[in-house]
Amino acid sequence: MTAVAQQSVVPRPFPPVKLPRGSRFLGYLSTTDPKRLGVMYIVTSFVFFIVGGVLALLMRAELARPGLQDSESSPHLAIGTPSTDPNDDQGT
Repeated sequence: MTAVAQQSVVPRPFPPVKLPRGSRFLGYLSTTDPKRLGVMYIVTSFVFFIVGGVLALLMRAELARPGLQDSESSPHLAIGTPSTDPNDDQGT
């Protein structure tokens, strides 16, 4: 059998590169790397899946009991909707 000489580990000839704060985030936004784009696509779809699930749970909780719903009293729904009150002059 022949003996194998152990080789010493040579340190890197230059110091490791320290990236400034936020450069990784900007790198993800401006990348064209397909692997990074795939990760961003999967993360985005998962986030929207969770947001949609939370909104669906809120709607089911609102409709669990009959009566006045929270969405009926919201002023943002009345912005583009004409008034159905015959005494209201704003709808005409």
